[in-house]
Amino acid sequence: MIIGKKLIKKLNLKKNDAYFLLAGSLAVITDFVIYIYFKNLINISLAKGFAFFCGIVVSWMINASLTFKDSEKNITKFFMYLFVLLNSMILNISVNNFFLYIFNNKLDVVLSFLIAISFSTIFNFIFFKYWVFKK
Repeated sequence: MIIGKKLIKKLNLKKNDAYFLLAGSLAVITDFVIYIYFKNLINISLAKGFAFFCGIVVSWMINASLTFKDSEKNITKFFMYLFVLLNSMILNISVNNFFLYIFNNKLDVVLSFLIAISFSTIFNFIFFKYWVFKK
């Protein structure tokens, strides 16, 4: 098991909540590393969008198989997932750009990134749990 039973019990998490946090954490790391690498090579919004999309791939693999244990993999559900993530990406890029504009210090990129990813994580969880993967 990737996440230990003792840790799940200590944090008072359900197993699928722990997997969602794992998926989100790995997606954020993927997103951040790719964003930092590409932000000076291409347009910053394109870098953010591409990095976010790479994080999406990581989150889909974990969420579909472990978090929500989706046995019904059909084209409709796939497009619902993509629809949520497209809207989440738009939200993420918009929030990131807004806070890049607001902040004016050396931590602006990191702080803007963290705020943007927080917004999209909450958005994703709500729509994944209650719309895409509802039982």
